[in-house]
Amino acid sequence: MSPLQSQLLETILSTHDLAELRSVIAEIKKNLYTKSGTDFDRSLQAVIPLKFSLLYSSIAATKSVTEQEKQLTTLDASLASLEILHLTLPYSPTQKQLQDFQTLFKKQYKNPFILKVTTNNTTLGEVTWEVSGERHHRSAFETSKGAAS
Repeated sequence: MSPLQSQLLETILSTHDLAELRSVIAEIKKNLYTKSGTDFDRSLQAVIPLKFSLLYSSIAATKSVTEQEKQLTTLDASLASLEILHLTLPYSPTQKQLQDFQTLFKKQYKNPFILKVTTNNTTLGEVTWEVSGERHHRSAFETSKGAAS
């Protein structure tokens, strides 16, 4: 995984973020051969959200359109192959809670993953997660204390 991919992965907390980034990549690729110079730079600034500004820096620093396309294609393929960790919670988590869950699960799962969060308010106090076909259940209180296993 390239440094760009690793750093962007830190900004992607959920499948929603992943879809947003992949949409941005598609839009940039669409503009690669139709805009150039200042027009292309302006389109990059308009398309890339602040949270993905690292992507802007990387693309802007690469002057060859062929290399830009190769970089974007490689990044998109890498993002498409990320493992999905399905997380079912009894509530909608905040961004901070998503970061906390991601940190917690990174200790257990070494491969890069993206959280796909679903809510089920009938499971009050229970957290369920599934990755690579393995399903786990814990009390929300145990999980928040780091008892994921």
